[in-house]
Amino acid sequence: MALYTRYLSATATAPNEFRVQVTDIQPVVGAEGKRSWTSELRYSPIMPAFLVPKKGPPSFPRSLTAVAFLFANSPYITLGSIRGYLREDERALTYFTEGLASIVLLNFDLKQVKRLRRIAKGCPFEYWPLKHKTLDASHISMGMPRIRDLRHFKGSDIDLPLSPNIELAVYIEQISASLASLWASYTIYAPSELETLRRLSSLTTKLIKQYEHIIHEPEKTADELTQQKRKNAILSAVVEISGALSYAVTQGTSGGIPILSNRSPFPHHSLLGVGGAVRALTKFTRYLESAFNVRDAGTVIRFRYGNVRKIIPVRVPEYESGSEYKFPSADAKRQEQFDAGGEFRSETYIPLIANFSLRLGFMENKFFVTAASEALTAEI
Repeated sequence: MALYTRYLSATATAPNEFRVQVTDIQPVVGAEGKRSWTSELRYSPIMPAFLVPKKGPPSFPRSLTAVAFLFANSPYITLGSIRGYLREDERALTYFTEGLASIVLLNFDLKQVKRLRRIAKGCPFEYWPLKHKTLDASHISMGMPRIRDLRHFKGSDIDLPLSPNIELAVYIEQISASLASLWASYTIYAPSELETLRRLSSLTTKLIKQYEHIIHEPEKTADELTQQKRKNAILSAVVEISGALSYAVTQGTSGGIPILSNRSPFPHHSLLGVGGAVRALTKFTRYLESAFNVRDAGTVIRFRYGNVRKIIPVRVPEYESGSEYKFPSADAKRQEQFDAGGEFRSETYIPLIANFSLRLGFMENKFFVTAASEALTAEI
């Protein structure tokens, strides 16, 4: 991949002024410290979107006149849609990234960028006009989707959790702040995850009520140590949710519009961030979740696995990809091992825990799931 990787960088040279360039060598932070205003260098890798068979990577422009960013939520679909509207030389100047600004167009004029944006279903865009490789930030053009184009947008209808308890208050406040920030960002960049935020808010509220119940109505048959363990389980779950959401904000939403005001915490992705990669992994996690939703894994393990009188695996179960990600039909001529199970029981499963963007913040994810489950199912 190193052969195909390029680096888009922006170095601060004066207040509101940046030197922008593309190189095939990874920039070195501080290398231009003596010549720059703050010596601040931000860069991200970019990869060519269209390749020619049996040919190497296309050459990149040594002199930039403009850089445009398309914040396409489905970059590969978007690239397929705009390909037919690009000249051969324009295809060589089209790149994709790991950030929320998933497509980068080099040396395109603003009129063509706006045309491609319409083809890309009106996705957000940002346009940097350059003069002698220098960007005046006051000349940046930006465009956001219109509210009427956001069919999923219903305003901030999420109920943020609150808690009067001193032990929980600091974490609940952080959770509420993160949820509010993510709601604004996900509305634009990850609308499919808005329901996850609602569920997280609901889960946190349930944990708060459970905690309050333990304090004010302790179980008579439980000793003091047991009560404390239950309180600690709930508090641990709340702390983990707070930390995970903080990671989701800093890692999954940096690099949004305006790019220069949303710095990424990753040194090698400090310009555009890794929000696109996080979004892709989240979608892959949802893909796996939907497969497990079709079959009750617990039922398969407890009742079917132990009853099979054959050496396993006889054959690997087939898997059909599609909108519902279902296994082959039970009526099919070939019966696959374990292709059966009870109905999915949503009340005993917390799908949002599997959100990869949240897992980035979990050092001990197994403990968290156990703590959260105990907290929600404990008989008090």
